[in-house]
Amino acid sequence: MSHVAHSMELIRFELGGRFFSIDTDLVLGLVTLGPHVLHVPDSVTFNNEEIPVFRLDRLLNIKDEEGYPFPPREILVLRGTKDSFGMAVDWVGEIYRVSTSRAVFRFPESTASRIDMFGIWGVAVLDGTVTLIIEPEALIVNERHRIETMPPTPTGDQAIRTHQL
Repeated sequence: MSHVAHSMELIRFELGGRFFSIDTDLVLGLVTLGPHVLHVPDSVTFNNEEIPVFRLDRLLNIKDEEGYPFPPREILVLRGTKDSFGMAVDWVGEIYRVSTSRAVFRFPESTASRIDMFGIWGVAVLDGTVTLIIEPEALIVNERHRIETMPPTPTGDQAIRTHQL
Protein backbone atom coordinates (compact mmCIF):
# COMPACT_ATOMS: atom_id res chain seq x y z
CA MET A 1 0.00 0.00 0.00
CA SER A 2 1.21 3.48 -0.67
CA HIS A 3 2.08 5.40 2.47
CA VAL A 4 1.20 8.97 1.45
CA ALA A 5 0.79 11.05 4.59
CA HIS A 6 -2.54 12.72 3.90
CA SER A 7 -4.27 10.90 1.05
CA MET A 8 -4.17 7.81 -1.10
CA GLU A 9 -5.69 6.74 -4.41
CA LEU A 10 -7.92 3.69 -4.46
CA ILE A 11 -9.63 1.97 -7.38
CA ARG A 12 -13.06 0.65 -6.45
CA PHE A 13 -14.49 -2.58 -7.84
CA GLU A 14 -17.37 -4.94 -7.17
CA LEU A 15 -17.57 -8.67 -6.61
CA GLY A 16 -20.73 -10.53 -5.68
CA GLY A 17 -22.57 -7.33 -4.78
CA ARG A 18 -19.80 -6.24 -2.40
CA PHE A 19 -17.45 -3.30 -2.84
CA PHE A 20 -13.67 -3.57 -2.56
CA SER A 21 -10.73 -1.34 -3.41
CA ILE A 22 -7.00 -1.58 -4.12
CA ASP A 23 -4.26 1.00 -3.93
CA THR A 24 -3.76 2.29 -7.49
CA ASP A 25 0.03 1.92 -7.08
CA LEU A 26 -0.52 -1.83 -7.44
CA VAL A 27 -2.63 -1.67 -10.65
CA LEU A 28 -0.89 -2.11 -14.01
CA GLY A 29 -3.93 -2.47 -16.23
CA LEU A 30 -7.27 -4.08 -16.91
CA VAL A 31 -8.32 -7.05 -19.06
CA THR A 32 -11.99 -7.21 -20.04
CA LEU A 33 -13.46 -10.61 -20.82
CA GLY A 34 -15.78 -10.63 -23.81
CA PRO A 35 -19.38 -11.84 -23.61
CA HIS A 36 -18.48 -15.15 -25.27
CA VAL A 37 -15.95 -16.08 -22.57
CA LEU A 38 -17.86 -18.46 -20.28
CA HIS A 39 -15.14 -19.12 -17.70
CA VAL A 40 -12.41 -17.02 -16.16
CA PRO A 41 -9.10 -18.19 -17.68
CA ASP A 42 -6.29 -19.46 -15.45
CA SER A 43 -3.96 -17.01 -17.19
CA VAL A 44 -4.05 -14.09 -19.63
CA THR A 45 -1.52 -12.32 -21.82
CA PHE A 46 -0.69 -8.78 -20.73
CA ASN A 47 2.14 -6.79 -22.34
CA ASN A 48 3.34 -9.97 -24.09
CA GLU A 49 3.63 -11.76 -20.74
CA GLU A 50 1.50 -14.68 -19.59
CA ILE A 51 0.25 -13.93 -16.07
CA PRO A 52 -1.72 -16.15 -13.68
CA VAL A 53 -5.28 -15.12 -12.83
CA PHE A 54 -6.79 -15.54 -9.37
CA ARG A 55 -10.54 -15.41 -8.77
CA LEU A 56 -11.27 -13.10 -5.87
CA ASP A 57 -14.66 -14.77 -5.31
CA ARG A 58 -12.87 -18.06 -4.62
CA LEU A 59 -10.15 -16.46 -2.49
CA LEU A 60 -12.82 -14.83 -0.30
CA ASN A 61 -15.16 -17.84 -0.48
CA ILE A 62 -18.03 -15.89 -2.07
CA LYS A 63 -20.45 -18.53 -3.35
CA ASP A 64 -22.27 -18.47 -6.69
CA GLU A 65 -25.56 -19.26 -4.96
CA GLU A 66 -25.53 -15.81 -3.35
CA GLY A 67 -27.30 -14.49 -6.45
CA TYR A 68 -24.29 -13.84 -8.69
CA PRO A 69 -24.19 -16.86 -11.01
CA PHE A 70 -22.07 -15.24 -13.72
CA PRO A 71 -18.29 -15.45 -13.68
CA PRO A 72 -16.27 -12.26 -13.12
CA ARG A 73 -15.98 -10.13 -16.29
CA GLU A 74 -12.83 -8.10 -15.65
CA ILE A 75 -9.30 -8.87 -14.54
CA LEU A 76 -7.26 -6.29 -12.67
CA VAL A 77 -3.60 -6.74 -13.62
CA LEU A 78 -1.56 -6.15 -10.48
CA ARG A 79 2.08 -5.59 -9.63
CA GLY A 80 3.43 -8.23 -7.30
CA THR A 81 6.71 -8.25 -5.38
CA LYS A 82 8.09 -10.81 -7.86
CA ASP A 83 5.72 -11.09 -10.81
CA SER A 84 2.53 -9.54 -12.14
CA PHE A 85 -0.75 -11.38 -11.69
CA GLY A 86 -4.43 -10.91 -12.41
CA MET A 87 -7.38 -10.77 -10.04
CA ALA A 88 -10.81 -11.51 -11.54
CA VAL A 89 -13.66 -9.25 -10.38
CA ASP A 90 -17.21 -8.45 -11.57
CA TRP A 91 -16.52 -4.86 -12.64
CA VAL A 92 -14.01 -2.09 -12.04
CA GLY A 93 -15.25 1.39 -11.19
CA GLU A 94 -13.69 4.75 -10.50
CA ILE A 95 -10.44 5.89 -8.92
CA TYR A 96 -10.82 7.90 -5.71
CA ARG A 97 -8.34 10.11 -3.89
CA VAL A 98 -9.25 9.78 -0.23
CA SER A 99 -8.06 11.48 2.90
CA THR A 100 -6.41 8.91 5.12
CA SER A 101 -7.45 10.82 8.22
CA ARG A 102 -11.16 11.04 7.37
CA ALA A 103 -12.02 8.20 5.02
CA VAL A 104 -9.60 5.32 5.62
CA PHE A 105 -9.33 2.99 8.59
CA ARG A 106 -6.19 0.82 8.70
CA PHE A 107 -6.49 -2.50 10.53
CA PRO A 108 -3.75 -2.89 13.15
CA GLU A 109 -0.78 -5.07 12.22
CA SER A 110 -0.37 -6.30 15.77
CA THR A 111 -0.67 -10.02 16.39
CA ALA A 112 -1.90 -9.20 19.88
CA SER A 113 -5.45 -8.89 18.57
CA ARG A 114 -5.26 -12.50 17.33
CA ILE A 115 -7.31 -11.49 14.29
CA ASP A 116 -6.02 -12.55 10.88
CA MET A 117 -7.65 -10.29 8.31
CA PHE A 118 -6.72 -12.60 5.40
CA GLY A 119 -5.45 -9.90 3.06
CA ILE A 120 -7.75 -7.09 4.14
CA TRP A 121 -5.69 -3.92 4.65
CA GLY A 122 -8.47 -1.70 5.94
CA VAL A 123 -11.77 0.01 5.18
CA ALA A 124 -12.48 3.14 3.15
CA VAL A 125 -15.60 5.18 2.49
CA LEU A 126 -15.69 5.89 -1.24
CA ASP A 127 -18.51 8.08 -2.50
CA GLY A 128 -20.59 7.14 0.54
CA THR A 129 -19.99 3.39 0.14
CA VAL A 130 -17.93 1.34 2.59
CA THR A 131 -15.30 -0.74 0.79
CA LEU A 132 -12.76 -3.25 2.04
CA ILE A 133 -9.22 -2.35 0.95
CA ILE A 134 -7.51 -5.59 -0.03
CA GLU A 135 -3.85 -6.60 -0.08
CA PRO A 136 -3.86 -8.84 -3.15
CA GLU A 137 -0.58 -10.67 -2.54
CA ALA A 138 -1.62 -11.59 0.99
CA LEU A 139 -4.82 -13.10 -0.44
CA ILE A 140 -3.09 -15.22 -3.08
CA VAL A 141 -0.23 -16.61 -1.04
CA ASN A 142 -1.92 -20.02 -0.62
CA GLU A 143 -3.28 -20.14 -4.18
CA ARG A 144 -0.21 -18.96 -6.10
CA HIS A 145 1.53 -22.32 -6.23
CA ARG A 146 -1.62 -24.19 -7.29
CA ILE A 147 -2.39 -21.76 -10.12
CA GLU A 148 1.20 -21.56 -11.39
CA THR A 149 1.49 -25.34 -11.68
CA MET A 150 -1.78 -25.78 -13.61
CA PRO A 151 -1.69 -25.89 -17.42
CA PRO A 152 -3.07 -22.66 -18.89
CA THR A 153 -6.65 -22.51 -20.12
CA PRO A 154 -7.09 -21.16 -23.65
CA THR A 155 -7.94 -17.48 -23.29
CA GLY A 156 -9.86 -16.92 -26.51
CA ASP A 157 -7.80 -13.78 -27.18
CA GLN A 158 -10.35 -12.57 -29.75
CA ALA A 159 -12.85 -12.18 -26.90
CA ILE A 160 -10.52 -10.37 -24.48
CA ARG A 161 -9.68 -6.67 -24.54
CA THR A 162 -6.60 -5.40 -22.71
CA HIS A 163 -6.25 -1.88 -21.29
CA GLN A 164 -2.97 -0.42 -20.08
CA LEU A 165 -3.31 1.92 -17.10
